[in-house]
Amino acid sequence: MTLSQSVCDVLRDHVVLESECVDRMYLNVYVPQLQRVGGVVWYLRGHLGQRFASTATVAPKTEAFVANIERFVAGQGVDLVSFGKHQRKDDVTQQYLQRFDADEGILYVGRAQEKARVVRTERRRCARTGMSYPWVVDGSAMVNHYYFYCMDEDFGPFFLKFCSYFPYTAKLCINGNEYAKCQLRKRGIAFEALDNGILSCEDPKALQRICDGLDDRKIDRLLRKWLRTNGEPVITYLQPASAPMGKRIQSETHFVQGFPLAIQVLRDDSFVLAHWRAFSINVLVRTALIATVIAMLAFLLIKLLRSLQGVIEQLRSSEQRWRAVFEHAPIGVLVLHAHSNYLMANPAFERMLGYSREELAQLRAIDITHPDDIEVTKSNIDDLVTGRCDSVRFQKRYLHRDGHVVWTDMSIARVFAIHGPAAQSGRPTEHMLIATAEDITQRLDDEDKRRRLEDQLRQSQKLEALGTFAGGVAHDFNNILGAILGYGERALSVLGEGTPERRYVDQMTRAGDRARLLVERILTFSRSGMTARVHVHLQPVVAEAIELLKGTLPATIKLDVRLDADDAFAMGDATHAPDHHEPLQQCGSCDAPRWRAWHRACSRALWRPGRVFAWRVGQRRLCPADGERYRHRHSRRCA
Repeated sequence: MTLSQSVCDVLRDHVVLESECVDRMYLNVYVPQLQRVGGVVWYLRGHLGQRFASTATVAPKTEAFVANIERFVAGQGVDLVSFGKHQRKDDVTQQYLQRFDADEGILYVGRAQEKARVVRTERRRCARTGMSYPWVVDGSAMVNHYYFYCMDEDFGPFFLKFCSYFPYTAKLCINGNEYAKCQLRKRGIAFEALDNGILSCEDPKALQRICDGLDDRKIDRLLRKWLRTNGEPVITYLQPASAPMGKRIQSETHFVQGFPLAIQVLRDDSFVLAHWRAFSINVLVRTALIATVIAMLAFLLIKLLRSLQGVIEQLRSSEQRWRAVFEHAPIGVLVLHAHSNYLMANPAFERMLGYSREELAQLRAIDITHPDDIEVTKSNIDDLVTGRCDSVRFQKRYLHRDGHVVWTDMSIARVFAIHGPAAQSGRPTEHMLIATAEDITQRLDDEDKRRRLEDQLRQSQKLEALGTFAGGVAHDFNNILGAILGYGERALSVLGEGTPERRYVDQMTRAGDRARLLVERILTFSRSGMTARVHVHLQPVVAEAIELLKGTLPATIKLDVRLDADDAFAMGDATHAPDHHEPLQQCGSCDAPRWRAWHRACSRALWRPGRVFAWRVGQRRLCPADGERYRHRHSRRCA
């Protein structure tokens, strides 16, 4: 066939070729080829005006296409049969035809791998420039084909064949013999049938009219009936080879509905490019709007991420500060359940009780509480749990790991309780308590020591007041003694030796001297202030104290004193050396009940006349340990 005007001439006269494509690479390959001499004819003859796409682009569509077929098969309740390599499809169809008893319907769906014509891309390298470029090549591949075997009341058995690869071509395969048999049966004409033909017919002319009446329109109606389409053909009909090229191309441009190849011959460039310009502007505007929205979303997302990062940093800093306070607090800090185990404890609490953190996690609060303080602890915790108070403070005793008692000042508060879904589900509410424990054992010891010192101070003040009072009395009594002793000495000077009167006055003078010595001792007791420390011989002091002690003993007791401490000296005031009454005073005041009990015991044991109570006073060398033991015993006795 010779064309009056070549395609190249049409292109030179501003022919615009509009081709729809789903892949930019294919479009970049096809456009240069279409602009070559004969490119449009090559496209129309080689690809039949079909839409083209790469494998990667149509892969999701292929999967969706196959999924729709399988979903249709499952919904209709028909069998999906996979054909073997050498299995005859007609044998399988005959088996289903024997079991089929309806007028029309789908017998089954078959699946087989067959060759299909495909279009691929490959990279080629230009020999002149060395640059690589995409290229389109034709080829074939083994792809799945789906056979829908159906039964129609007018055509009899037929099948629709779908390729599962782009562009998903569909072929309608009918059997003219089966169509003729169905029409003869409907008209009531008798005939003798073969497997694939008719041996004889009662009305041959009617059979010829039936065969001549099978045209494209009836086949299109059959296809629309079973595919439920809108009337547009979706299959290519093979035309005789002598058919004009234009008619063949015209019928084949509708191979896939909605994607034809259109050639417009126009001389107005603005009209030709108007659609392209409008499409380009719409694409640019749409792209700009999408980019703006994406930019705003990205800005908001970045702002949100930064704010979240700031919140996370604040939480991390707060947690670090809390952890530092918790770990380095000088007092014990602990978190525990209301009546269950310890959850957390800081190092100060661990050092206070001698338990490690792992050991405390296995213990309850009452496990290491002194038995006398368990009820007090439970009562305070119950007050917190029931809400009678928000915090409590009390003193309690813990048992150290080594067994000794640790006094603590406890402050406990309820932190929070689990509510919401946990409480609504019926599970018990879990109360969390935080407590601080300060070790006050040393403070209590110091307070006890301070109380003892205060008692001693008050006793000393009493003694000092008593000494002051005794000093005043002694001064007054000394004045009286002065007159008595003065007149006594004058009486002695007047009376003669050996007279009874002189002996009486002499006894009175001696009694006055003893009274004067007693007054001097009272005055010495009442004196206060700094004294000089010198070596004082102790044996005379002890002898004088024993003389005073003899006067306090009952008459039934005889005191036998043996002193053998001639070289015993002590540092002290020489003027206060005879102040033996001070230790006697302390013994009588600080430990008076014990002294009186000893006195009564001695009196009961030694009430018989002639009994002797021996008291030996000697010296002993003391080591530092003996000195400490004596000092401790003496301070405890005084306390």
